[in-house]
Amino acid sequence: MAKKVKRTKAKPSLADDIRASLQEALKYARGEKADIIVHRVVPCASSAREARLKLGLPAAKNKSAA
Repeated sequence: MAKKVKRTKAKPSLADDIRASLQEALKYARGEKADIIVHRVVPCASSAREARLKLGLPAAKNKSAA
């Protein structure tokens, strides 16, 4: 007589997690109620020249002068 195997609920795979995330994103995009957290990031205006000077990096070379 064969033994009965008791199966436990397997934890979701990575593919299942990604699929669920995409479904939540679609709900949010449609304007439906989704149980998610939304992070809004607004970058501040910055200058590459100021950043180079602050970090002590050399000036960018002009590539069009070749």
